[in-house]
Parts: sequence; C-alpha cells; structure tokens
Amino acid sequence: WMKFSTVGLIGLGLAMIYGDDEEYQEIPEYIRTTHWVFKIENGTWVRIPKPFELALMSNVMERGWEMAHQGDEAAAGRLVRSVMDLITPPHTVPGVQTAYELWANKKVHTGGPIVPQNLKGLEPEMQFTEYTSETSKKLAQALGVSAAKLDHVFTGIGGGVARIALDVSDFTMINLGLAERNRAVRTNDVPVLKRFTTNPGRTNQSKQQFWQQMGYTDGELVVKEKTYKELLDRGQDVEAKEYVRKLEPNQKVYALLQTHGSSTEKKSHPLNRAKQVISITNGIRRELSSGELKSSSGKPYSPNEIRSIQNFIEQLQMREARNALQVIGQQGWGHLKLMPTKPLEKEFKAMVPDLYKEYRARIAKKRVFDFDDVRRGWPDLKQRILDQGYAENRPRRRKPTRLSGYEQPSP
Repeated sequence: WMKFSTVGLIGLGLAMIYGDDEEYQEIPEYIRTTHWVFKIENGTWVRIPKPFELALMSNVMERGWEMAHQGDEAAAGRLVRSVMDLITPPHTVPGVQTAYELWANKKVHTGGPIVPQNLKGLEPEMQFTEYTSETSKKLAQALGVSAAKLDHVFTGIGGGVARIALDVSDFTMINLGLAERNRAVRTNDVPVLKRFTTNPGRTNQSKQQFWQQMGYTDGELVVKEKTYKELLDRGQDVEAKEYVRKLEPNQKVYALLQTHGSSTEKKSHPLNRAKQVISITNGIRRELSSGELKSSSGKPYSPNEIRSIQNFIEQLQMREARNALQVIGQQGWGHLKLMPTKPLEKEFKAMVPDLYKEYRARIAKKRVFDFDDVRRGWPDLKQRILDQGYAENRPRRRKPTRLSGYEQPSP
C-alpha cells in the first residue's frame, strides 16, 4: 500500500500540474496510461515508464482528477481501458499482430493509421510521412511497396532495437550523402533518447479521434451517412427513417446533413470545415516533402525552415480537429478549451510569408468558411437539421441505376 500510495501521488501531482495544459491533453491515451509525462525546460515532453501493475493507483488518481476537476465525461472509459492495458499480460505474437495491423492499416496501441488517410490514394512508394525512415523510403522505391508500412514492419517485428537500427542507418546515409532528410535534428530524433520523449503535435488525441469519426472509408460518421444513403437508394424509406432515428445526435445530424443538406450547409459543419483545412495543409506538406514547393527566390527550403513549416502544419491540424470536436460536443472534448489558430498563423506569416500566402490562396479557392462564423452558426444549423421535416422537405434524388422493390423496369 505504501508503494501504491507513492506511485498514485506521483500521477496525481502530474495531473494537477499539467491537467489544463493543451499539449498534455493531446498526448495519446496509451502513452499516458503506461508512462509519466512531464515537460523539461526546452519544451520537450519526457516520458518515464510506469512500474507495471503498480501504475494502477496512479491511473485511478489521474482519471479521478480529470473527472472531478475538469468534468471530463470520457475519463471513466479511459480508466477502464487503462486497467486492461496494465493487467493484461503480453499475449500477441509480434509477426502475427504486425500482419493484422497491416491488413487493418491501424496501430493497435495508439489506434492511429499506419498510412494516413491523405496518402492512401498515392502510389505505394509515395506513402510516407515526415517521420518515415530514409532506409524504408529507399527500399520502398526499389520494391514498389508502401514506405510507411515497410517502416511499420521493421519496428513491429524488431521493436525498439529495429527503431534504433533505422535511426542509426538514417544518420549514416545522410552523412555519406546517400540520403537527404528534409528536417532538422531535434531531441525527439536522437536514437535511444527518442524512446523517452513524445511529441504531442505528431501523435495527438484530437486528430486520432477526428479520423475515427471522419475517415474517408471507415469513419464512424461516414459509415452512418453511407448506410442511410444506401437505404434511401434502395427505396427503403421506412427503414432509412427508422435507422436514422436510432442514431446518436451527432451521427443523426451528419447523416441527414450529408444526404439532404445544401453545399453551404455541408461546409458549415465544423468537422467538414476542419477536414477541408487538413486536406489543404496535407497537400502543402506533401509538395514540400517532394520538393515541388520552393521559396520565392526559387531555392528549396532549408531543413530548419521545413521543420518549422511542418511544425506549423502539425499544430494547425491538431487545433482545427480539436476545436471542431469541441464545438459539436464530442464526448471527451466538450469540456476542453478552444485553441485559437490565428496567433499561430501570424507566426507562420512572419516566418515564411510566401508559403503563408500560398496557404491562404488555397483556403480562399476552396471557399473554407471562417471558424468563428461556423461556431456561432452551428447551434441553429444543428437544430434545423433535427427539426421535424428537414429530410422530407429535401428529398434525396435516387440514383437512376437503382430500382426499388415497388418499381418495375419499363418494357
């Protein structure tokens, strides 16, 4: 009990210190379950592994503080999951689990995708992120496979040893001139040290939850929308009405809006607006990595500049996803404070004015609505969609190739 109490008080102390810190709130659930996380002077987040089952009391106190002090409705669910993560003994075969993750395109521990949604439509060798190893990129080009998945195979089977080997290989290749990494070295990149650090901007909770809801093919809201549309296209209007009636409010609103709403109304949904911004910034990130985007002088951006730009994109996407989830009242996000994006954009404009101008031009071209306007108008739009008669007054035009059970083909 002395050990339990001591470990618990450590977790409670960190929760009290960092509980209201926006970056701390974005650190993935699995990392906070298995590690104590704190920030050092240079702004780097350090993670120290918790002592296995003794960490149970730490997690109980941390989640209890979040429920009592912050009013977090999702804290109880996280507590249950953390208990399972701590007491369940290792039971997976690395090679088998890695094969499953590749098939599902999902990392079991974090829940994030191996190949991000914005890269799925590219050729396999172009499916890499800023954090994919140079070794995997080179091999992917030679083999014609996904660089991100190849990286995951190495680390999934070889674990931390494979990660260190890839890091050492990268630094060696760069020093020999065999590869050019488009980012500056930081503490999070140094072999061995990176095992004890985490980057909230890269692996943040809000973007993971955002894509769980808005994934192009398997997002929860997208699945509800597609199912509702399919029932209508089949002529099963009664079943469609009953199906949407049973959905949760956010699911119901999204299915009705995407099926019956106007283009203006669809763009006014906070999650749709965030998806537009994330798509635009992902395009800039991809072109930056491939060398298509250059500075106004025609020269490529330096590694330090690229790192700063990538950091801006990470932070912007995280804030857009978080703010959208907060506005719609997603469980676990409704109690969070909004994180303004305009100060971040000011810093970006001062740092790289030409690229900021390109970003704003793409925002204007896609006609992305102002966030404050969307936030203010959301309650009225949501109520309009939930009012009786919204779907009936905007009937969906059935696909011409579909025949309902009551229609007969013309002779």
